[in-house]
Amino acid sequence: MNKGSNILLTGVTGFVGKVVLEELVRRKTELSIDTIYVLIREKTNRRTNEKTSAPDRFNNEVASSACFSNLALNWSKSVKIVSGDLTLVDFGMDSLTSSNLQKELNKIINCAASVEFNLPLADAAASNITSALNVLEFARKCGLLDSFVNVSTAYVSPHPGEGVKIPEELVNLPFDPELIYQSILSGTANEKELMAKTGHPNTYTFTKCISEQLLSRRKGNIPLAIVRPSIISASWQYPHPGWIDSYAAFAGFVSLIGSGLLKCIEAQENTILDIVPCDDVSNRVINTAFWHESKGVRPLIQHVVSGINRGCRIGNCVTGIESYFQRNPVHKLAKVSRISNGKSIRFENFISHTIPSTLAEKWFGLMKQPKQQRQVKTLSNRIKYLNKAFPYFTHNSFHFEASTPLIMPLDDKQYIEMVCSGVHEHLMKHKSGETILAGDKHKHPKRDLKWVTQQPHGNVAIRLASYVVRKGLRKCTDSITFDRKSFENAMTEVDSGNLLVIVPNHRSYMDFILCSYLFFSHPDLNIPIPQIAAANDFANIPFLGWFFKQTYAFYIQRGQGKEDPKLKQKIQTLVDQNQTLEFFIEGARSRSRQFLKPKRGLLRALQNTGIPCTILPISISYDLIPEERSFLSELRAVNKKKMKLRSLMKWTSRMIAGKVNLGRVHITCGAPVIMGSQTDVHQVSKDVMQELQDKTSVSSFHLRSFLHHHPVNGIDLEWMIQSIIDRGGNFIESPLKNIASVHPINELTMRYHWIHYFYSDLLKIWPKHPVLEHHISENGYNLDFIKEYSNLDSEAKVDIRLNNFLYEVFEPLTKEYKRILAIALKNNGNLATANELVKKLPNSFLPFVEEALAALVKHGIIKENDTKNGFIAGSKWLDADNFYEACNLIKNKSLQGRSK
Repeated sequence: MNKGSNILLTGVTGFVGKVVLEELVRRKTELSIDTIYVLIREKTNRRTNEKTSAPDRFNNEVASSACFSNLALNWSKSVKIVSGDLTLVDFGMDSLTSSNLQKELNKIINCAASVEFNLPLADAAASNITSALNVLEFARKCGLLDSFVNVSTAYVSPHPGEGVKIPEELVNLPFDPELIYQSILSGTANEKELMAKTGHPNTYTFTKCISEQLLSRRKGNIPLAIVRPSIISASWQYPHPGWIDSYAAFAGFVSLIGSGLLKCIEAQENTILDIVPCDDVSNRVINTAFWHESKGVRPLIQHVVSGINRGCRIGNCVTGIESYFQRNPVHKLAKVSRISNGKSIRFENFISHTIPSTLAEKWFGLMKQPKQQRQVKTLSNRIKYLNKAFPYFTHNSFHFEASTPLIMPLDDKQYIEMVCSGVHEHLMKHKSGETILAGDKHKHPKRDLKWVTQQPHGNVAIRLASYVVRKGLRKCTDSITFDRKSFENAMTEVDSGNLLVIVPNHRSYMDFILCSYLFFSHPDLNIPIPQIAAANDFANIPFLGWFFKQTYAFYIQRGQGKEDPKLKQKIQTLVDQNQTLEFFIEGARSRSRQFLKPKRGLLRALQNTGIPCTILPISISYDLIPEERSFLSELRAVNKKKMKLRSLMKWTSRMIAGKVNLGRVHITCGAPVIMGSQTDVHQVSKDVMQELQDKTSVSSFHLRSFLHHHPVNGIDLEWMIQSIIDRGGNFIESPLKNIASVHPINELTMRYHWIHYFYSDLLKIWPKHPVLEHHISENGYNLDFIKEYSNLDSEAKVDIRLNNFLYEVFEPLTKEYKRILAIALKNNGNLATANELVKKLPNSFLPFVEEALAALVKHGIIKENDTKNGFIAGSKWLDADNFYEACNLIKNKSLQGRSK
């Protein structure tokens, strides 16, 4: 059996090095790799003189990177860390260590380099020439070596003129590179004179060019290959789309334009930038190292480039960056006011960059805020550096020849969008799936009035409402975010011939506002502002009833139990006009955050029009609900109060006074549900409810509140978060900390955001438990999956912590059943209504009481009395004692001592 390959990889702490390592590990079996040795230099902190060892650097700078997040947990077992310095002979290792390593290695991949453009020539030569030559000499002593790949840059070739092709060949230099290298080492080289002769713009490209020449001259029998990438940027596929961890080169422009800080650029709009994804570079490097003779003779030099025909015009790059960050604003408006196009931008640079940065730096100095002062200075220096170091690349289009094309299928616009997304998420630390829409943390570059008037869609009433809502949300929420990708993915599945129907869950009156506000704010989602079916209660509110109609509300009479001719006509008219519709499938607001049984009247009315519908289920998740106080009263069985203008004004005054803080709100779009004329409406409603439940977000505030009221031994916030994520849940971090103020009843309502993720576990631990089975049947909308999952590996050991945790979560429910049954047994089956029972039973939870009564009716133990104002003994009343005993939730003794 042939032994697998052993590889030495350098530069692994850098951007490209990480991606190469990830691909080597991912393709380990395919490529028959035994061990990957990574050479890392011990680092010394200049300020403290503390040393960081090579293993520590690997753990801190490499293994912890998101680059490796898709690999198996034990992926690093394939890697051995070697401590060494490339600028030293044999990397500074002792003879025994270097000798043992040289006996093992089959392949060497050198990704190490300094990409700083303006290093002094001697420093650049040490990083880019001496280190590469030391790797070559080390390779010469490796008896089993079959490949040495050196990563260079396509820009070793000075620009030959517009349209002149650059071949995959060594550059012709006007001097002997050996002599020049010696003059650099001796300190006699004239940096400016040398680069003037060659046409190189900086010491990076110059020393890389010399390095190629010397490697080629000195290689002897070493199987050398040189890979020349152009401008390397975010990945298109691996380790995951858009991944990037370096501000170097193009990413620097993206981040500064995106944050609204770079306003004028030294560039020609028609210049073609040759940008390549890092995983395309990695793939070429590795395939070159593992070159198979069936491909023919391996070339000495290969370009990894997009090419003149697939490159991106700078004008298009700027437009793409502006477009992305105007849709996903960071700080200031992403808008470049001037591209030089061969003219001076000195004045614009002074006005847009120098004055603001100087004033900010002085201000923070006066305010004795040195950290902010340093940040301003760093940003100012980055802007100066970009406009000084990059004009050579932004004024010249390079026509690189390439014998092997890129594998990336994206066009330039798609790729620029992906780069922006990657920079936004990985460098600017924006959380994927959480685009900010409104709230205190929403720092939109435009003032409210200007923003409202400049939005492309919406009548006067909608613009006025959006203006008021924007200011109100800033007062009462920390942030409102939405999962942009979920909406974009959903809209790709919408048939243009179908009627679009928006169906949010219903937790608050605020739900009416948020969807319309989202679509008004983000017309790029291509979802029109909908016509909203609202309860007739709104129509009776003075002024607001009329105003809501102007913002596309239409009123319906709920609970009629029969077809409403007026509603039917209204729906038909809106469908004929191809209006986007919105309605709440749960009917009323859920005072307990439960997912209420769907109402199908509007679905049937839509189906009867004969027009196919695409339904977008939209889940809105709140830390706290605006109606929290009134819902608490209703859950205590206090009669529901009618909506009044006075109550709304009272709440608004509290909000204006800063006494309302709802924390986070998050909006996610589920997978579209299609309804045709022959579709089963019951199944449609079930599918919509399943999407709403699946897409509900779990807040840290909800979980902290549970742990505050119900501490469980061995369970902490991190355990709960990970358990929910492992079961497919979506987690959001909340700024709210005052969990002690959460009423125990409100805490019970918050559980409906996350308890459904544990339904399968319930069925495994307590199979055929009547209370739990009834609860799941009433509250779980993905029953087939729940039952299927609960049957998988049913004999596997269950974590004792999970058992204790679920006991704490669901024991109050079983306890409520037993309390209700105890009263029934005492009164020969006679029971009051749920509301009356809640008034009499201390610490009871209305949804649990309602659920218990429904279960007892379903099992025939009780039934409604003739006057519908209570319950009496049912046909199976004699089973009441047995049912009472079956309600016990016992901690499974067989689990004691078991753990994961």
